[in-house]
Amino acid sequence: MRCTARGPLPLVLGLCAPLLCAQPPAADTAFTFARITTAEGITDNTIDCLYQDRDGFLWIGTEAGLNKYDGNHVRTWRRGDGLGGEQVSDVLVDAAGICWAATRNGGLARIAPDGSVRAYRHDERDSTSIATDRLLCLFDLNDTTLMIGAEQVPVLFMDKRTGRFSCWPGTGPLSPANAAARVAPSTDWCHTIQAIDDRRLAVSFLIGHHRSIVDRASGRVLDDLLFPSGPGEQTTSDIARIGDRLCGVGWQPQLAVRPLTAPAASTRWHPLPDEGTCLVGLDDRHALVGLRTKGLALVDLESGAVRTITHHLTDRRSLADDRVRCLLRDDAGRIWVGTRQGLSVHDPGMPGLEAIPLYDGPTSSGHPEVSAYRIDLDAQGRPVVSTNDGLFLLDGGRFRHQVPLFEGRPQEATG
Repeated sequence: MRCTARGPLPLVLGLCAPLLCAQPPAADTAFTFARITTAEGITDNTIDCLYQDRDGFLWIGTEAGLNKYDGNHVRTWRRGDGLGGEQVSDVLVDAAGICWAATRNGGLARIAPDGSVRAYRHDERDSTSIATDRLLCLFDLNDTTLMIGAEQVPVLFMDKRTGRFSCWPGTGPLSPANAAARVAPSTDWCHTIQAIDDRRLAVSFLIGHHRSIVDRASGRVLDDLLFPSGPGEQTTSDIARIGDRLCGVGWQPQLAVRPLTAPAASTRWHPLPDEGTCLVGLDDRHALVGLRTKGLALVDLESGAVRTITHHLTDRRSLADDRVRCLLRDDAGRIWVGTRQGLSVHDPGMPGLEAIPLYDGPTSSGHPEVSAYRIDLDAQGRPVVSTNDGLFLLDGGRFRHQVPLFEGRPQEATG
């Protein structure tokens, strides 16, 4: 386990401090981002999952380990620190302050508040061990039970008191009371388990595109979650409640929207530019959808209108990468975007910045490398930048270049 400090990022200072007036970003906002990558200390740039705990810490699961971020420092865990596997697929922190991390290649990890790790791996000789190491999602069912979505054995239950595991047999209630020590491996898996409210869960499986609303206490299936869009429809890999709607995305370029007060047959499907990988709500009417290769889609849930937000190679304030893997809207209203090239964060409380080039053309066209010494305002309130190549006056949205001369020779402007 390592704790690194690579310098604070001003945009996310105070990540763990409460904010009194957190506001969601407006639907017509200009999305600008700061970036957090391995240069700031996280273990890998491919971000697979995000979670904010009750104390405000951000947990970041990557292809190469787990990270805990407080806005200034990153604490990391990898295989050498006790994880059974490093490809972290989901993470949560329960009411007791225990962090649970699911991995795609090494079972489950329990991380205590002091940072110590215990790994739970599959053991053929132990029928109470976890039935598979290929885990996909986690849900904290109650104080004693962790619910786990997985491959081969779609749903597992862990008794947090004893560390013993049991398996849902594939039929009947999704409950530890209807679980066995071992079941025959299957080709099915459970993509996601999400809370709709205090008494209902949304659960989605691969085989048959089966999606259900489940009673949280008994595990009994109450209703279909979403109505299929047609025979070519694929599975639903992420689900979110946005206002009074249930929304889902998956292996198709569509966003499913179902009013909670209406039957599943009322589901509408809005076209997307690409397959959806994840989603969060911005407000009761708008969803932000992560796309497999085309950035983000801001969707009006009523009209279906879509606005895309993408990476721009020359703009460091744009999205880090267009391959989006996970999303989180934190308690302060910030939007965190996990991509294959690092983590992007948009803070609606921070003013947007505009990059204005000092020269009209690229710096490679004969201009020297510029060092700025100071910025002042002239008598008319216009910014003046003093540099090693003279003065630059911002006038009408463009800089005018002025080089002071002394005895006919150009001088540096130091202030």
